[in-house]
Order: sequence, then structure tokens, then C-alpha cells
Amino acid sequence: MKTRAIKRRNRPIIRFLYISFWTVMIVMFAWLFVNQMESYNDLQAQLTRINANIEAERAENYRLTMQLTFFDSDMYVEQLARDRLGMIRPGEIVFRNIAD
Repeated sequence: MKTRAIKRRNRPIIRFLYISFWTVMIVMFAWLFVNQMESYNDLQAQLTRINANIEAERAENYRLTMQLTFFDSDMYVEQLARDRLGMIRPGEIVFRNIAD
């Protein structure tokens, strides 16, 4: 009879420890989940920024490639000769503003 009385007295303590353990576990897992979600969102934002930078660099690379292609063309050489050296093609008539 004595052992049953002891078991009945310990039941609330065991129940309290059991509930406390699972409460702590749930809170810990919830905290870990929230922490992981924050890390995930930060990494997603960083990935978005990196992808935007890659696209900007690709556009700049394309622009520079087109510019390099233009610099290698005869059209650029002609434009440079006209603008910097004042050259004209044979048979062209040049009008100059004498007011300047």
C-alpha cells in the first residue's frame, strides 16, 4: 500500500516534467525554424542582388563588345577622320559657318 501512495504522489511531478520537456523541445524547434527561415531569406536576397549584378555586367560586356566592334570598323575610322582631322571625301561640298 505504501508504494501506491508514493506513485500517486509522484504522478503530478512526472506529468509536470513531461510537459515541461516537450514544451522546451517545441520552443527550441520553433526558434531554430525561425532562425533558419531568416538565414534563408537573407541568402535569397543576396542571390537576387548577385543575379542583378550579373545581368548588369552582361549588359556592360555586350555594350563594350559592340563598341569594340565599332572601333574596328571602317565607319569609325571615317568618323574619326572627319571629326578630328577635318577630312572630307572627294566631291563633297563643305559648308562652314563664318559667324563662329
